Amino acid sequence: MDPGEHHAWIRVERGRLTPDMFSIRVRGRSMEPMISDGSCCLFRGGDALAGTREGRIFLVSLRDGLDPETGGRLTVKRYSSEKLYDDGGGFRHTRIVLRPLNPEFDPIVIDSVEEGTLRVMGEFVELIGTGAGGEMRRAGK
Repeated sequence: MDPGEHHAWIRVERGRLTPDMFSIRVRGRSMEPMISDGSCCLFRGGDALAGTREGRIFLVSLRDGLDPETGGRLTVKRYSSEKLYDDGGGFRHTRIVLRPLNPEFDPIVIDSVEEGTLRVMGEFVELIGTGAGGEMRRAGK
């Protein structure tokens, strides 16, 4: 789903928005108490995805897996990974764990990490409220 293809806009009472920000209504209880079922959340893509992802909360698209709570390919979770480093300073992920905040839910564990296994789409910025529908939306001005 491409956020640029949607034409619904919502008002965001926030200082400065950037073109790499978008919002999505989050379904499920796995990120409670921070993000409750049906919350509209602001995410940032682009440069926000660079650098270490360890411990940060992301919207992730799973290629081969599904979020066990919602049955969808998109999930919002806290990211952690294990890496194997080579002699040249490069690395590859050997394991990625997407952790819920709510202890009632199990993490999503990816033990066979290959190119394209998942796509990190955006880093969680903040809650922006609730609204109708559940489609992805670009944040309005």
